[in-house]
Amino acid sequence: MEWTNLPSLVGKYPGSYARDNIDLFDKGAVAAALRSRLGPKMEVLKTNLNVVGPLGRQGNLYYISGNAQHQGGVEQAYVLIDPARKAVQVGLWEKGKLTVYPPAQGGRIPVPAEIATMLQNSPPETAVPLPGTPWELVPVQGRAPLAYVSAAGSPNIESLSLYCEGGKPYMAMLLNKPARPGALTMTWNFSGRLVNLPVRAASNNGTQWIGSVSGTQLLPLLMQQKGTVMLRLNGKLEGEASLANAPATLRTALRPCAQL
Repeated sequence: MEWTNLPSLVGKYPGSYARDNIDLFDKGAVAAALRSRLGPKMEVLKTNLNVVGPLGRQGNLYYISGNAQHQGGVEQAYVLIDPARKAVQVGLWEKGKLTVYPPAQGGRIPVPAEIATMLQNSPPETAVPLPGTPWELVPVQGRAPLAYVSAAGSPNIESLSLYCEGGKPYMAMLLNKPARPGALTMTWNFSGRLVNLPVRAASNNGTQWIGSVSGTQLLPLLMQQKGTVMLRLNGKLEGEASLANAPATLRTALRPCAQL
């Protein structure tokens, strides 16, 4: 793949133009630019474009995207090609966390609409990689601490917290971008045992949501289960959260409002 033959490849899949001795990864100017930018991560890119779409074009930019087999949203990638600048940009998701490799000079390449949609529906650069980090206590002045855990590999959820309010346990959910006004249901999936929590907006910017935990099986399951718990938001998969250190953290944070 060269800077000059891209127009003839638009709409074609890598497998088809490889038969014409045109290669995205190993031969040509574009492959050289990718190797220079990614170094040892080139092998990860190949794996994460195992299931790949055709070469697309928007204006003077060319792009391709895909994912590892059965790993969409977790192990995936996009490649932007700017022939005018002779530059490439790669977005590489590993364990549900995005890392962007922009051109060495001149700043990032603006993403085409199709890649922007991919970014909107995928974990961002700020995401915590799978399987996540252990539960921890977060001090709060004048009250009991929060039990806090980061969401891992989630497109929208940044973190979850459990705390006491008025003698009852509540859950707080922090999003990395505003959610549309309306009802949201946050689901904890413990290997098929579901806990659905209706949540309501707790901030004007639509990033903070709260819901009552009373009367649900959330606390017993958090105390008993091991490994990780899958997360959903209005039925859509939202990565997972670690269960490491949950029992000890919850006992301390929820001592004023729950017997654990």
